[in-house]
Amino acid sequence: MSHPTLAALARAVYELSGDLRAFGPEADAVLGGSGAADARVRDLLAQVHDLRQALSATRPAWLAAQRARLGLDANARGLKLHIGCGAHALPGWVNLDVHPAPLCWNVQWGLPFADESASHVFVSHLFEHLFFPHDAMAFLAELKRVLAPGGRVRLVVPDVRQLIDAYQRGDRAFFAKRAAHWANAHGEGPLLAQFLNYAGAGPDPGYLFEAHKFGYDFETLSHLLREAGFESVVRSGYMASDDPALRLDDQSAVAGATHEGGHYSLFVEALAPAAPAIPMPTPAHEARRRGVVLRAERRLEEAEAAFREAIRLDAQMPAAHLQLGQLLESSGRATEAVGAYFRALMIAQGRGLWLDEASTPPGLRADVLHAMAVVREQRVPVLMGLMDPLEARFGREAMARVRAGLAHHLGAEAHPPQDARQAPRFLHIPGLPATPWFDRGLFPWLPALEAAFPAMREEAMAVLAQRDGVRPFLQAPDGTSLEPYLGGDQARWDAYFFYRDGQHHADAAQQAPRTAAALETLPLVRIHEHAPEICFSILAPGTHIKPHYGVTNARVVVHLPLVVPDGCTLTVGGDERHWREGEAWAFDDTFLHEARNASGDTRVILLMDAWNPHLTDAERVAIKAIVEGIGDFNRG
Repeated sequence: MSHPTLAALARAVYELSGDLRAFGPEADAVLGGSGAADARVRDLLAQVHDLRQALSATRPAWLAAQRARLGLDANARGLKLHIGCGAHALPGWVNLDVHPAPLCWNVQWGLPFADESASHVFVSHLFEHLFFPHDAMAFLAELKRVLAPGGRVRLVVPDVRQLIDAYQRGDRAFFAKRAAHWANAHGEGPLLAQFLNYAGAGPDPGYLFEAHKFGYDFETLSHLLREAGFESVVRSGYMASDDPALRLDDQSAVAGATHEGGHYSLFVEALAPAAPAIPMPTPAHEARRRGVVLRAERRLEEAEAAFREAIRLDAQMPAAHLQLGQLLESSGRATEAVGAYFRALMIAQGRGLWLDEASTPPGLRADVLHAMAVVREQRVPVLMGLMDPLEARFGREAMARVRAGLAHHLGAEAHPPQDARQAPRFLHIPGLPATPWFDRGLFPWLPALEAAFPAMREEAMAVLAQRDGVRPFLQAPDGTSLEPYLGGDQARWDAYFFYRDGQHHADAAQQAPRTAAALETLPLVRIHEHAPEICFSILAPGTHIKPHYGVTNARVVVHLPLVVPDGCTLTVGGDERHWREGEAWAFDDTFLHEARNASGDTRVILLMDAWNPHLTDAERVAIKAIVEGIGDFNRG
């Protein structure tokens, strides 16, 4: 049946109702007697009812024929539903609308899909065509029924708040530009008429089926969704869904319509109930979501700032790093994008997430796979590029050991330690002599360090007496135990730091000034956020530091024993030795090593790191550069 015929029918029924209301009881007399009008209307209603019944009876066969044509099983699962598709059918989706849609159906009949059969639903500029609230709520109830637990719906509707704001400020350009996107919009005439008509007020009877029945702002639409039982209702932006499968707004006839950089539409998403619990949004999550919306609106500098703010607030949020990487990549900043993707993957995979399909939410799989591919293809060349300026400065031959160490770290080449007792956790520089203990003669500054022993011991004893600034050497993550690292009935390993991760502790220098002054005369390793690390290492009675490996053979560990009771030992590479107060030694902690305090008193040593003495000056400069470069890459 043609649209003009249906429009004429709607107008005729509307006008007939008006006629009967106007005549009132006189209609019976006009039509030939008492009750004549009522009888004829009942007759008409019966004919309409019969026609609807006849149409309704054909629905099952008609639906089955459409399913067969589409290859759609009645009990199919994992469907992606595009409801209200119009002329914009989506490949791989079930596209439903009135004729001539691929699947012709009236949503007011309910949805022709099994319970919990859909993973995604996309509804763009249809919801406002339903009467509020009853038809709208019935439709949402059907969406909730067909969505699987945790399934996601994306609703796109006109943003009536924008219309209100434009009307209040008298923005004729806002309404005029709408006429370029909507065939039935008019860019002239009173603004109030344009606004109310678009918000669902006063449609022409003949246009009743296509007209808007109601207008929504975020508050109203989110309220309806929550009333219908949906969870995690959020405002999104154009093409800004957290789920790549729902970044479809550019496939809608009107969702992409813009005015002065903003969109006329409101984009809202929600989850079907029984999805995994989602915590309340934190400031970091809000910043990340703001970045998503800003990026969708092409406000890229603001979006980048929002993503970086989210990371500043919560550096362990993998989604923020992932989305920052997407923005950087799309802006042509490939090297930065690789780093952001790498951080996202390392954080997530460190939590047992994004390891495979099962540990990655369906909505993120495409993005995560892309990030993996970028990191796999680009991380090695980007980080190996750290060698280029160093080789230009010192020569390729002088940098050969450092290049091999970096290539081994990145998995591009294999240069494992020659000694099986040695296993650096981070960076192995091949070609350095593999020895657990170093000859004192390789460190000409050790006598100066030992000369400061009396002052250092005195200050260490004062620190022990006050305990102010003393803290655990190891920090266990929440809910975990230090048992894999420490043994003993009352095991305790504390430290009083002068430097940690390269950060100077000024308070320690004030409380132990002679120790601090002596340290500053030494050739300390200085690598941003990594070295030096210097402390009074305080081992409680009966404590065993269990066997473990250090991070790199580029540095060695130096001990100056300050307070050593009998029964305190250090074993490196299977060679056990006893400390002697005032006598320093140096060892390579990438060999398996362990320490014991088998006495009943506290042991205190000055612990510090130093460069491996077999490195050249050029190699030390290069190692500092690549360690800082890797840190910058990983940290962003």
